[in-house]
Amino acid sequence: MINEKPKYYFNKEEYGRIYNWNSIFSLFDSLKTPDTVWKPRREILNSKYGVLISSRSIGKTSNVLLLGLCQRALYNTQIVYIRSTENEFTPTEAKKLVSVINEYEGGRYIKQLTKEKYNCIIYKARAFYYALIEEGQVVAKDSEECIKVLTVDRWDDYKSSVNMPRGDFFLFDEFIRTRYQPDEFIKFCDLFKTVARERMSPVIFMLANGISLTSPYYSELEIKSYLRALKDGQHISVSTEDGTRIYIERCAVPPKAKEKRAFFNSLFLGFKNPKLGAITGGQLWALPNVPHLYSRAESERVDYICRQIYIDYEGEYLRLDIVDDDRNGVHLEVVPAGTLKEDAVILTLNPPSDPREIYLLGGRRRKLRRVILDIISEGKVFFATNEQGAVFKSYIERALDKESDPLI
Repeated sequence: MINEKPKYYFNKEEYGRIYNWNSIFSLFDSLKTPDTVWKPRREILNSKYGVLISSRSIGKTSNVLLLGLCQRALYNTQIVYIRSTENEFTPTEAKKLVSVINEYEGGRYIKQLTKEKYNCIIYKARAFYYALIEEGQVVAKDSEECIKVLTVDRWDDYKSSVNMPRGDFFLFDEFIRTRYQPDEFIKFCDLFKTVARERMSPVIFMLANGISLTSPYYSELEIKSYLRALKDGQHISVSTEDGTRIYIERCAVPPKAKEKRAFFNSLFLGFKNPKLGAITGGQLWALPNVPHLYSRAESERVDYICRQIYIDYEGEYLRLDIVDDDRNGVHLEVVPAGTLKEDAVILTLNPPSDPREIYLLGGRRRKLRRVILDIISEGKVFFATNEQGAVFKSYIERALDKESDPLI
């Protein structure tokens, strides 16, 4: 434990303790984690949110957990580990979460952080505890969990069951998923408020393998444009319009690990399929490889049937042109929106607030819905870029998902 007089926000304990992050990072540095894995930067803690995106298997989760355990060693805080849904976090997943920390040099990290009192972390009933294991048997266990597991889908249950006055280190792991629950970000914020109460002291780490470029979380956090502009290894700190500060990093594979990864990829994954990019680490975003717009000879017939249909995906607009030509017959051409026309028909995932807007795909009885889905089923949709293909795909998937709601 750190030997200093506690300081609190507004000089009141209820508003949370002011932590010395330099001391916490100094303890983390003393653990001497391998230089073949990613390590958190000190400037992350100049912001309350740290959004960390990367390809898989570079050490993000283990090292962020270790940073939280360093904070616990000095201040007796607790880590709040969050996943989106309860069924995502099985006992097998729990074992994998702490396997690196438990196994590295015979549990050296844990021995060092607990002054040799414990040598591993065990899992029981949605929580992790320090423990001492000898000859395969648990001979001692800490009475208080060091990591508490919560899930966003149970946000409402926690209002009457969770009390963590020292739960000041939040780690939302794998927050980018294929399926986004309705109002998931709002539920996450509610969960956070339940644990944090009025404290100013918590920090929030949001970790993901960069698979989806179109996750609603990027828009909810107001970081979409920044994130897309970042290159591998770059980071930036930004503030929302209402003042919330967010650190964003495209975490890079450390140089000493790149050679080994490249050799592994050459042995097993040396194929041209671009979809392998997010697995090999050569491409952060798993963008769909979509059919692109094509050039026509002057002699080819082309009729533009409709050029006023738009989709609004989290504030990003695309125009859907219904086109008929000699090469593909009736098809869709998806292009950047430009200026929205006065007679626009705007498909939106949110309740319409503009007379030009139509909810989702317009309803099961509307001809427009049938036309769009028929063209998709025939494989006759063409895009300016793969990124726009990803936006279009996400819109259609979320619209169909919402249509399955019995209230729609």
